[in-house]
Amino acid sequence: MLDGAVRRGRIEAAPGEGLITERPAAFGEAAEHFTFESADGSEPIRIAFEDVRTICPHLKGDAETHANLRFFDAASIPSFLWVRLTFVDGELLEGMVENRLLAFSGPLISLRIPNADLGQMPVLVPRAAIADLQVITTR
Repeated sequence: MLDGAVRRGRIEAAPGEGLITERPAAFGEAAEHFTFESADGSEPIRIAFEDVRTICPHLKGDAETHANLRFFDAASIPSFLWVRLTFVDGELLEGMVENRLLAFSGPLISLRIPNADLGQMPVLVPRAAIADLQVITTR
C-alpha cells in the first residue's frame, strides 16, 4: 500500500478473468476499487486502486515479495530512446528522444530524426498532436 502496509490475501477478479491483468479493466471498465480478502480470515474489504503501490500475485507458496527483486545500478543509462509516434491522423513518425522525464513532460516533444544529409534533423511535436507514443528501444 502507499502508506507502507503490506497486505496478504486474495483479490477478487471479474468473472472469466483467470489472473489480474496490468490494467484495472479486469475488474470492470471503470473500476476504482477491488475486493480484497485478507489471509487472516477477516471480513473482505474494498480497496481503492489509488491507495495501492503494487499488487504482487503469488500463484504457489508464500515467497517473500522482495526475494528476487533486482536493480540494475551498474548498467549504464542510455542517452536516447527510439520512439514511434502515431499522430491523431494516423501517420507514424520514428526518432530519438532524450532519456529523461523532462523530455516527455512539456507541451512539445523534441525528436531527432535520422537524415542522410543533416545527420540528425530536430523536430518538435506538440503533445496534443500525438495519439500514441511507444518506446521501441534505447540508443
